[in-house]
Amino acid sequence: MGGQQLWGYLTGERPCPPTPIAPTSPTYAPDAPDEVKKPLLDAFEAALEVYQSDRDNQAVWLREEACAKAILFASMEVDISMSLRGLSTSHLMWAHLRHSYEIRNEALYLAVVEEAQSLRQHDSTVEEFHHQMSAVWHRLDILGAEFYASGTCQCCDRHRSQRETLRLHEFLSRLRPEFEVVRSQLLTRRPRPPLDEAMQELRAEESRLRAGGMSGVSQSSVLAARAPLVPSTPRPSPPPLPSTTSTPPASGDLCGYCGKGRHPEAVCRKKQRDKQPRRGGSSSSSATRSVSAMEQELLTLRRRLTTVPPSPSGTTAQALGPSPQPPPPPPPPSGISSKWFLDSGASFHMTPDSTQLSSVSC
Repeated sequence: MGGQQLWGYLTGERPCPPTPIAPTSPTYAPDAPDEVKKPLLDAFEAALEVYQSDRDNQAVWLREEACAKAILFASMEVDISMSLRGLSTSHLMWAHLRHSYEIRNEALYLAVVEEAQSLRQHDSTVEEFHHQMSAVWHRLDILGAEFYASGTCQCCDRHRSQRETLRLHEFLSRLRPEFEVVRSQLLTRRPRPPLDEAMQELRAEESRLRAGGMSGVSQSSVLAARAPLVPSTPRPSPPPLPSTTSTPPASGDLCGYCGKGRHPEAVCRKKQRDKQPRRGGSSSSSATRSVSAMEQELLTLRRRLTTVPPSPSGTTAQALGPSPQPPPPPPPPSGISSKWFLDSGASFHMTPDSTQLSSVSC
């Protein structure tokens, strides 16, 4: 509305002009002299020009009034616009809407006052915090127009000066603690500076604190560090898949192991699969053979010790040479441990069980 200069139609500042009345032609006697006719004709022509001008002004007003009503209807919901039926002008419509929906009590004003009292600078800069406070003060000025005088008398000037001083105190008291020095200087200065002048000193102090690294404004920082290099083990590349074409391979391209496919024998999958169980079986069989040989040796030594005849000299029992023995019994099941502790030099063996010895001498 304001951009198209139609706001005055809603507020009633541009009322509808009265309907002009066409002037009547002058009457005079047929034999009247020209001195009598000329003034009457001049007055009629002047009245006719005024009538034409009034008709043009009324046409302009009707055209702009129609635009204002169209914009007003387009900005409302259908159920709200239905309540405006029977109102002829946009001014009457706007007055009806204000009477129905505008909050005209002190509750909204007090809510904005509480919002202004809860504002603090926190992590905002001085400029950002000033914008926040200015927006709240502007809302207070709109809602509390009846509370603040707007005249030009001395009482009104004194009232506005007190309001500016109060807002300066409000703004300075809600800054962060690092602005205490500048805040004390501004509050003790006489006469007290306006808020615009105080903002210049606060911006300079904020720049000084930021340069010294003392500002409380949160600034995001990133610390870049090189990650330790971990040697990566190269993964073996998968063997190439055999060709799926229907053309039969040449005899020179066949694998030497499986006899089919266009791939070398080193990457033959069948050869790799055949090697895996064969490798595992050989290791397990060799481990089984080594365990069986050790158990067989232990049993042989035990039989030799148990078959040694008593020594006439009374010396410690030693293992004798080989002698014909019956076939060895089957090896004991796994899990049965021998009672002998074998000497690595194959000279003397020990056992905690004395029944395993043929003779004992001191």
